[in-house]
Amino acid sequence: MSDLIVNILANITGFITYFAPGYIFISCYTYSSCSQRETEKEYLVLKCVSLSYLLYVTSGYFGEFYHIENSLIQVITFISAILLGLLFGRLRRTTWANKISKKNIFRKCNLQC
Repeated sequence: MSDLIVNILANITGFITYFAPGYIFISCYTYSSCSQRETEKEYLVLKCVSLSYLLYVTSGYFGEFYHIENSLIQVITFISAILLGLLFGRLRRTTWANKISKKNIFRKCNLQC
């Protein structure tokens, strides 16, 4: 019985570690940029895991450089997911980003909220 509980707790912490920061980033980004939520769940899971990995790697380098504990690195990862999601979402709505998108990527961003 205790092995089952340990396995469940290990899976929950793995979920929080490798899914939650990416989901928080995507949620903050879509809120700030006034865009629609992801409708296909398979792509959402893949994006969340990928973004969480990138956030943890950059937070890990930051923590290694400043000699920060692992638990504080996780807090930094969640805070950076919130702040970067809001920042990039807001940046997407600027006319400056829309001009760059039209010129270089040939895509028009919707600026209405």
